[in-house]
Amino acid sequence: METYTWRTQRIICCLISIVFAVVAFLLLFVGNGRLARAEPIAPADQTVQVQTKTAEISAATQSIAVTNSASESQPAAVSANSSADGSAAEVTDSLGQKDLQEVNQAPQDSAEVDASMQAATQASEVKATEATTAVKQDATVTENTKVQATEATAKPTVLKQADSKIAATMAAAKQATAENVVVTNEQQLNDALGAAPSDGTVQTIVLGNSFATAKGIFIKQGQNITFINQGDAVQLNIGQRIDVAKGGAVTFKGTQKDGITIVPADTFGHDQSALNVSGKADLTNTTIKDFTIEPTLPSFYDGAVTVGGGTLVMNENAYITGNHLKVPTNSGTMGGGGISITDAGTVILNENSYVTGNAADWGIQDTAGGISVAMPAQMQVAFLLVM
Repeated sequence: METYTWRTQRIICCLISIVFAVVAFLLLFVGNGRLARAEPIAPADQTVQVQTKTAEISAATQSIAVTNSASESQPAAVSANSSADGSAAEVTDSLGQKDLQEVNQAPQDSAEVDASMQAATQASEVKATEATTAVKQDATVTENTKVQATEATAKPTVLKQADSKIAATMAAAKQATAENVVVTNEQQLNDALGAAPSDGTVQTIVLGNSFATAKGIFIKQGQNITFINQGDAVQLNIGQRIDVAKGGAVTFKGTQKDGITIVPADTFGHDQSALNVSGKADLTNTTIKDFTIEPTLPSFYDGAVTVGGGTLVMNENAYITGNHLKVPTNSGTMGGGGISITDAGTVILNENSYVTGNAADWGIQDTAGGISVAMPAQMQVAFLLVM
């Protein structure tokens, strides 16, 4: 029994050895023998070269990625170059992976590896250069487009501004003028003044002949009245003073010397001036004369013409003459036989205009026969004759 057991064990061991030998033979010669034997790997210098090329491939791939990021900021560059850059990156990556696998499997010639890696690197650099050039071109086109758009926007603005300036200049040069109105009596004069615009439009009133008024002439704020004569000289006899309100304007413009003469009517109230200017008054070829002013006592800043805060401009052949400020002794101060200027008023005497032959009584202190100026009023003289 023991002998049988020993023999049986030997047979079993032999069979097992034969089986292992057959399997080894099959693996070595029939199957993939690499599992049964060691393959030589690439030399150390080739491994270093492969690692170096792999690093260069990674750097080139990163350069392409940066270029792709820059291209994404320009929509046009993305559409033109994204696919090309992506393909280059994939080719480079696949080449590197393929080379590494083949080197690990079997040794390759070092020159072939170098040539393959250089080709991949050059292809990556070319793609990166093309992408950068495309981005620059797109940026240039975009900038040119912006400049053209700015110019196109600026030109209409400049033209519009020029048109506005031209329109404003024409409007200023051509001041609105209402239709002339001819008057020959006080009623017509009052009607014309009542109908005159108060927006600064010039209203010309033609004095058709000489006539007298029982009341005065009042120029309201915003009115701009011009009195002229028609052919022959005219005389306007006023029953009360001519009053120009602040913001109003009046012009007496005769067509010849002494074309318009303003004198007191028989009913004139001598306690007032002949002309009071709080707005603006212009006199040309116009004379104001023969007024005797007897103000309510005590008298302060009285005269034949008073300029209180307004402006009086006397042009060629404008005369204020023969007027008299009559005040008892010690009954007033600061008056003028011709003109009294107060409240920062202004009188401008241009060439060939005259304030002459006027008088004031000795009873008024600080009084002038011609022009009295109460500071801070001012008087501008181009040519002045005071007698």
